Amino acid sequence: MIIAVTLANLASFLLPYLLEALSMMSEGFANDLVSGFVENLDSGPAYIVGFMYLVITLIVEIPIVYAVLNNRTGNRKKLLTTIILVNIATTLLVLMIERILCIGFMVKGK
Repeated sequence: MIIAVTLANLASFLLPYLLEALSMMSEGFANDLVSGFVENLDSGPAYIVGFMYLVITLIVEIPIVYAVLNNRTGNRKKLLTTIILVNIATTLLVLMIERILCIGFMVKGK
């Protein structure tokens, strides 16, 4: 159970970088995922965490965490609400930490 939740969290952190790498490839700035990832990091410093980051996190984590914890709870609506609220809280914390510790700028549309 803990491993599945941890993997869901890791996937939600990596997916925005994967999407950015794919974007770099589609725009002709990179030939493959690795060079797209490197190009994305080199094009910064840009902040990653924002509203779309939260949306991606929810899309990735809700199904996985809900499926893993669904049979361990008697109140499925409360579980879903808790997953959403915890992801909002952790995303806001990561956003604040990113702004405090990293030098960067917001990219329009993120």
